[in-house]
Amino acid sequence: MRNSPFARSERAVSLRREHLTMNCPICGKPNECGIKAVQEEAADCWCFRENFPKSLLQQVPEADRNKACICKSCAMAHQNQTKT
Repeated sequence: MRNSPFARSERAVSLRREHLTMNCPICGKPNECGIKAVQEEAADCWCFRENFPKSLLQQVPEADRNKACICKSCAMAHQNQTKT
């Protein structure tokens, strides 16, 4: 069963989920999210104190929504764009 196509596809899905959670769904770069550490009761995440406007959240592709955090760089860039 270890080398079955099912086992390989499960591993691929697992790797895809890990990639999604560790990378910003907008730019694809590491999002430096602290949720994993928080789940281990070890840290906090900057995003817990942020307010993400609907206009920023709408930039996330629908298939990737609620699966990964937007990185601080994208959040700040959006904030700067909306100020002008």
